[in-house]
Amino acid sequence: MEFKAKLEDIPLKVKDGHYVLSFNLGDNPHIAYDVYEQYMNAPVKVEIKKYKEKRSDEANRMFWKCISLLADAMQMDNWEMYLREIKRYGKYTSLFIRKDALEDFKKLWREVEIVGEKIDQEGIEYLEVLCFYGSSKYDTKEFSRLLSGVIDDMKEIGLDTEFLDKPHNNE
Repeated sequence: MEFKAKLEDIPLKVKDGHYVLSFNLGDNPHIAYDVYEQYMNAPVKVEIKKYKEKRSDEANRMFWKCISLLADAMQMDNWEMYLREIKRYGKYTSLFIRKDALEDFKKLWREVEIVGEKIDQEGIEYLEVLCFYGSSKYDTKEFSRLLSGVIDDMKEIGLDTEFLDKPHNNE
């Protein structure tokens, strides 16, 4: 179960010496009742992360429409264009991996690009790789940067972007 909540009070010490944290669940009583019914008196695993708004479905539709228009104009398929734009404007990390692990490693990332090689003192070959996250892993700010880059690329080759300024319907 996952839900948005806000830490409400400082820890309160109870009679038996254990501490209790309180969370404000908002005005929806169903969350509290569901948690109570499912987990009362059962040990649970708790993971607390700072809440981030997910990007809208509308932004995702707009992104893929732009990718499609850009791909058509450049005579590429949508997936090739998506990977191109991820590499240009997306989020990535740089790592060294053993050369013999490359094929398995590629399965963990949206895209992997080899940018260098080295051999260590024992003669083991390593690759320096850029590992690109898929856009579904982006927060709102990261996705906005990606979409802005795609729109800039559309404008650069003269594609119409006026549709982006108009109210959208579910196409």
